[in-house]
Amino acid sequence: MKNNELIIIENQAYFALLGETFEYIERKLTPPEPVWVTPEKAMEMINCGTSTLQKLRNEGRIVYSQISSKIILYKYESLLEFLESHVVY
Repeated sequence: MKNNELIIIENQAYFALLGETFEYIERKLTPPEPVWVTPEKAMEMINCGTSTLQKLRNEGRIVYSQISSKIILYKYESLLEFLESHVVY
């Protein structure tokens, strides 16, 4: 038969530990941000169409990678920066 042990911690320490546990679980459950996204995802993120996306790409306002003549991917972080630069307070 095993002995049961009772662990006693202060209220503040308990809630701090509980908070850290929730943060750890949230980090594990939250998928990592992608590095590159498809044109469809990019258009969804910045709420624009194909021609606007091409215009932003041509003007150098968003970062992209052209893998082949028909495959273009957009840097996720660049799209977030573009959105942040247009925040109105």
